[in-house]
Amino acid sequence: MATETELAYAAGFVDADGYITLQRVHKGRYRYPYVQVTNADSDIIWFFDLHWDGRSRLRKNPGANHNDSFDWFLNGNAALKFLGEIRPYMQHRKKQQRVDIMLAEYKKVTPRNGKYTEEMVKAKLAFEESVMGIQMRGT
Repeated sequence: MATETELAYAAGFVDADGYITLQRVHKGRYRYPYVQVTNADSDIIWFFDLHWDGRSRLRKNPGANHNDSFDWFLNGNAALKFLGEIRPYMQHRKKQQRVDIMLAEYKKVTPRNGKYTEEMVKAKLAFEESVMGIQMRGT
């Protein structure tokens, strides 16, 4: 378990260099929580690897004027757990809004068996629209 200082440190990177969204891997499937942090310093990405599940990767930049960067990412219930841990320390208002909706609603609109009734589909789509409707640009 991360300390309070480590949670605040992680929240700072998510606020600054992070990406919080609902991701769809396959067409026709519903979206699931996804968190990504990108940074040119591999030590920062290793910090996330050390404290939380998830995966990291090197992102090679083809241009000579750009450094390579590293990504750390997490999805599904593990992403929700991580977001719940860092939420008290987040400062970015729109990211806070997305996280709050995800934490409050995702499990309510996602059946464990994956089978949706017509009402459940409407609730799931409304949830996705409410999260994705919070535009991150211009903040």
